[in-house]
Amino acid sequence: MYAISLGDDGAELRPLEPWRAEEFLAHLDRGREFIGRFIALPDAAEDLPSARSFLQSYAEKAASDTGRIFGIWADGELVGGVLFRTMDV
Repeated sequence: MYAISLGDDGAELRPLEPWRAEEFLAHLDRGREFIGRFIALPDAAEDLPSARSFLQSYAEKAASDTGRIFGIWADGELVGGVLFRTMDV
């Protein structure tokens, strides 16, 4: 696993992998209503099994170079993310 520094404040960009499903779900729950106004992601991860399945689908996309999901961490807490739903490397 790798981390890319996002600046002097210590924020990092890292792959968001299936083993982080609990942390991903907690982050999503904190902003579910807000996020849901813009994208359908909250519907795709409503509980731990669906969150794990969602992240697993992106692990498979990463392995085939067809998509990616990254998390943004600040002070050790997942605070955001970047999602590439489809891509053609």
